[in-house]
Amino acid sequence: SSRQRQADQSAPLAGSDESRGASFQISGPTGAMSAVLVGIVASYGLQGVFFACFAAGALLLLAGIFKLGRLISFIPMPVIMGFTSGIAIIIAMGQIDNFFGTASEGSSNLAKIASYARLGFHPNLQKWGARVPGSLVGIILATVVSALFRMDSIATVGDIPRTLMLADRLDLGSLNLNMLKNLISPIVTIAALGMIESLLCGASASRMKNEPFNADQELIAQGVGNILLPLFGG
Repeated sequence: SSRQRQADQSAPLAGSDESRGASFQISGPTGAMSAVLVGIVASYGLQGVFFACFAAGALLLLAGIFKLGRLISFIPMPVIMGFTSGIAIIIAMGQIDNFFGTASEGSSNLAKIASYARLGFHPNLQKWGARVPGSLVGIILATVVSALFRMDSIATVGDIPRTLMLADRLDLGSLNLNMLKNLISPIVTIAALGMIESLLCGASASRMKNEPFNADQELIAQGVGNILLPLFGG
């Protein structure tokens, strides 16, 4: 009967949303992380980033196991909007020189902006391509010329990695309580960013698609992913 067919279609299948966060959720690096990771690299190098990612993944995994995903519904929207807007402002401030073709000095975004009063703010209008960025055209032309004339002596970015086990990856022997103490604040920040952004995106998309969203399963997946990636140099 039609009722039976409807029941069969609605029954959970192996590998369905019962065993994952959602059918529409994908994961990847986010711009909001750059504000945190750049500071870690400057102070502790890549091993610091690998360690912070590993520890943040452990926190996300525990959050999913203890079913803390439902807490996302208690975060007020003004707090979420303020947090996201603040990250956007930080990223935009760091790109003023690249966008306008200007030069600034300073170790922080505010210091760089303040240096315009001393150095002057003189935009390079030639960098503003109305439709096609001039830098992209230059890269393409330089690549074609070097390939045609076989300019092998030109420095390149480097070889494409041919192995999953990169030379720069998490060294388990470097894990220690002292590093954990120094990085506890960024670790919690990274875990909170991963939790908030992934769960908010999932909750929003679930309303759009009218599908259920398993927030706790999403946190478990995020945790496992962030634990494994540093072991391969991610």
